Amino acid sequence: MSKSPCYPEPLAISEGCELWHCADCNSFHIRLGETSLHLSHERFSALASTLRDGIQGLNALYGEREVVEHLRRGIHH
Repeated sequence: MSKSPCYPEPLAISEGCELWHCADCNSFHIRLGETSLHLSHERFSALASTLRDGIQGLNALYGEREVVEHLRRGIHH
């Protein structure tokens, strides 16, 4: 069985990170520098939920304002 071509469209692009979506196969493409992920809708939803939970956990530990400032500056502990 041959796969149909994938034609993703950009949803969000920032320095070093891109999010694309293909309506034909309902998949998401995440590009982080040299790394690329091709995810089904279900896997993308699970990843988004986990990232959201992680941000909420950071906010609870350090306070939302501090976390947002660190994320904007790209500071990692």
